[in-house]
Amino acid sequence: MKAMILNLGVLSEAELNANPTAAPWKLAAQSLAFGKVLTWQELWCVLRWYAHNRGYDGNILASAKNRQEGDADDIKKNAASHDMMAK
Repeated sequence: MKAMILNLGVLSEAELNANPTAAPWKLAAQSLAFGKVLTWQELWCVLRWYAHNRGYDGNILASAKNRQEGDADDIKKNAASHDMMAK
């Protein structure tokens, strides 16, 4: 995402590396609920926030499902890695 926005030329690398707002969740809510049009900088803050916080609520369920449906070889490798870490 960062490379795409940089390539579009709408934000500089310094602007992409900056963290100008502490409330990207609020910007996202205002945009979704009230149609607030975000600036490129605000949009970048929201995208970065979403990317960082994506799917954490569902990861536990997905992880349990993958363990049940997982490949036997992967399950053995995972168990072996846990054993090595314990030792």
